[in-house]
Amino acid sequence: EGLKSDFQIMKEMLEDPTSAVPDGMRQLFLKRINGPQRIERRQIPKEAADVLEPVTWYWTRSPLKLDDDPSTHKVCLAYLSDMGMITAAYGPFGGWEQNRPNMVVSLDHSMWFHSDNFRADEWLLFETRCHRASGARILSLCKVWSSSSKELVFSCTQEGLARHSETKPLVRVVPDSKL
Repeated sequence: EGLKSDFQIMKEMLEDPTSAVPDGMRQLFLKRINGPQRIERRQIPKEAADVLEPVTWYWTRSPLKLDDDPSTHKVCLAYLSDMGMITAAYGPFGGWEQNRPNMVVSLDHSMWFHSDNFRADEWLLFETRCHRASGARILSLCKVWSSSSKELVFSCTQEGLARHSETKPLVRVVPDSKL
């Protein structure tokens, strides 16, 4: 509960006068902040040693109480799994904020449900790891664990396309050594 939600982070970025949020992204943030909250997501900050890993960890859930039908929870988890998979590729390059693309599209998304022992309105732990990023194409794998049962309940893959308006070399951000 001590982690900031995506909505809190978007609000802070919009309120920060030093934040250079492009107009298109600003409009998207405002639409999400002022619209209905469909998901609640809290990203886990990376440790300094992990900053170069193309992986993101976050907790997510539906903010609404769902019925007890397992199909409802599977549909909701399928929806939740389609968000944020491409951004893991940007970790080694300073993150999504440092290298924001102009266009991102999902090319395909495959899902495997390993268990019905979860609720999408309870916290689920997502690990999203980029396995390949080349030629504007990104391939990521996501694993999801239930916070109540502690078991792996879901896996998915997503291939996406991310285009940038200008071709600039991506520069890896290397943290200062503590040695």
